[in-house]
Amino acid sequence: MKILLSQYRPAIRLYKWADTLEKMGHSITILHTNEPITNIDFNRFNIIQFSKGYDYAKDYDLHISFNTNIRALSLLDLPTIQAVGDLKGYYTEKYKAIELQAMKQAIKCVFVSEFQMKEALKFYPFIKGKCLVIYNGIIEEQKQNCNLLRLHNGKTNIVYSGTISDKEANHRYFMDIFKYLASLKSVQFHVYPSNLGLPECYENIENIIYHEPCSPFELIKRLTVYDIGLIYYEGSSDVADSSLPNKLYEYLQAGLPILSGDYKSLKKFNKGKDVIIFFKDFKEIENLLSIKRPKENHTITYENQIKKINKLIN
Repeated sequence: MKILLSQYRPAIRLYKWADTLEKMGHSITILHTNEPITNIDFNRFNIIQFSKGYDYAKDYDLHISFNTNIRALSLLDLPTIQAVGDLKGYYTEKYKAIELQAMKQAIKCVFVSEFQMKEALKFYPFIKGKCLVIYNGIIEEQKQNCNLLRLHNGKTNIVYSGTISDKEANHRYFMDIFKYLASLKSVQFHVYPSNLGLPECYENIENIIYHEPCSPFELIKRLTVYDIGLIYYEGSSDVADSSLPNKLYEYLQAGLPILSGDYKSLKKFNKGKDVIIFFKDFKEIENLLSIKRPKENHTITYENQIKKINKLIN
C-alpha cells in the first residue's frame, strides 16, 4: 500500500509510524508544511512539501494525518486516518472546529490512550466504532546498547526530557518546579530540552545541568545513567490526563523509575506495574526519592502492536 503521512512539522511519533509501516512492507511518503525536526533523519523516507491544490489521491492509497494537520484537511478525496496528538477540543472554539472537520473526514481515528479516546467520544460521539488506541511506544531502533555507568555523585539524579515553554499559560511552563528541584540539596536535576532548545528565562536557575538536545535514538542511552525520570505538566490539564508521552516509554526503556504528577492515563498504565510514584503537589518530591528501579522492562514497542496497526489500516 502507498501511504502518505502528514504533519505540519514531522516529529518522532510520525517517524515511528513511518518506520513500522515500512517494515510491514508499505511504501511511505512524508508530507510536511514546515521543516521536520532536525535531530531525526527523515531523509530515509520519501519526503515532500505540501502543495495546495495537488491531487494526492492519484498517487496514494491512504493518508494518515498527525495532530490535525490543517492543510491536510484539503486532501478530501484520499481516505484519511486521524492520528490524534493533543485533543484540540480542550482548546479554543477555533481549534475545536478544525478538529471537528478532521474527525468528520476521517475513516478511522487513532489515540495514544484509552482515556484520550473516551474523552474524544464526548466531543465527537459520531466517531464511535471507528476508534483504536495505538500506544506511542518505542521502536527497535531506539533499543541501543545502554550499558553506561550510573552517576555516583552522592545525590539523587532526576532527569526531565521534552519540550519546555516560556509562556506561563502553557502546560509545559516549568519555572516553579525547576526552581524547587534546584533547591533540594539531596538532588541533582538534569534537563534534556527537545529540539526547540531551552528558553532563555530558564538559564539563570542555578544547580540545574542542561544538556544539549539529542536525537530520540541517542536519548535513551543517555538516560540510563540517572536515578529517576520526571513527568509533569503545569496546572490542572485535561491534556495531561489524556497523555501517555514519549518520555514515559523512553524512561522505562532506560530502566528508570518515574515520578509523575497525578494524571489519569498514567495511573491506568501503572496498574500492576508499580513503576510510577504519583504526587499531587511537586513539593512532595523530596519525600519520594527512595523509589526503586523497576525489576522488569514495562515499555511498549510499535513492533508488538503490528496486529492492531494492520486492523487500523485495512
